[in-house]
Amino acid sequence: MEEYIERLSKFKKPDLDNVEEITAAEYYYDPHCHYSIHEQLLNDKETMAVFKGWIEDNSHIIKNKIILDIGCGTGIFSMFAARAGAAHVISIEWSNIVEHTKKIIKDNHLENVITVLRGKVEKIHLPHNIQKVDVIISLWMSYSLFHGGRLKSVLYARDKWLKSDGHIIPDLAKLYICGVSDDEFRENNMEWWKNVYGYDMSSLIEDALKPAHHCILSPHKICTNKYELKNINLRTESYKNIIEEVPFQITAKINDYVQGFCTHFSVKFSKDLKKREINTDPILQPKLWGQTIYYFKDYIMIKKKEKIRGSFSFFHITDDSRMLGVIIGVYFHGKMDKLIKMKEFVLQ
Repeated sequence: MEEYIERLSKFKKPDLDNVEEITAAEYYYDPHCHYSIHEQLLNDKETMAVFKGWIEDNSHIIKNKIILDIGCGTGIFSMFAARAGAAHVISIEWSNIVEHTKKIIKDNHLENVITVLRGKVEKIHLPHNIQKVDVIISLWMSYSLFHGGRLKSVLYARDKWLKSDGHIIPDLAKLYICGVSDDEFRENNMEWWKNVYGYDMSSLIEDALKPAHHCILSPHKICTNKYELKNINLRTESYKNIIEEVPFQITAKINDYVQGFCTHFSVKFSKDLKKREINTDPILQPKLWGQTIYYFKDYIMIKKKEKIRGSFSFFHITDDSRMLGVIIGVYFHGKMDKLIKMKEFVLQ
């Protein structure tokens, strides 16, 4: 794992100054500068309806207020806020998509209300001598809830610019874990390496399992109950507490083989009479984020009602990196099997 992380830490991002001249290779380092990743969000009707509906129904919180949109992308949430009567919207985006965003804002005649800034939140100075904001809007969640590091920027902005009676949209979140039985994955991604055109390549299995896998998991592959790992309120939570290690305990619903663990999340708004929610539970088959699966080489043979105890924590790949890793510890001692193991994963 140390060698894998060392390779990642040596990656150098190219200088991406002109969005019109970015090559396909450079999209690897700045994937958000390509319209397609934003198109996925814009086409996700459930997520868009939640944000658009909240802003429209709570225009009294937005009207005549200063709004900060962190990770604004194409500026869609900023335009929602402007339409709801915001006095001014500051839209921050680190990616070069901002060159398109500025054109979109101008094409919709909102350039007098929305100011688009490119850069990291931690290095931005608010324009027009603005010292404080009333509302922070951000699509800060991602795979395993916290992947991508945007939440850290939201909390930084909260501490530096948000008024004491201000709002973060959305501000409530829960992260869950459950056990997964997935023979199909094991066959295609583990057993396959043992006989590749007649050759044994099983030494690659551990490397193949280092990255966490993002997918839309079939509900029938869930073989335990779900356990609440995190329950956070962005108005009060510290980043240190959010990523720190927590214990978990899950119980088998049937006799099965546990081959990995799945995380999914739910996000809500504290100021919302309609109680809207973004939920990535496998039962709901969400399209935008799906679930994050952490597979182990060693599976657990478990009987119904037996319990798996473990621990879950996040870590940063390098000191200055926004790329997160996950450490899962497992302790199981059942009637038919036992496993004590600690494994590191990389969120990609």
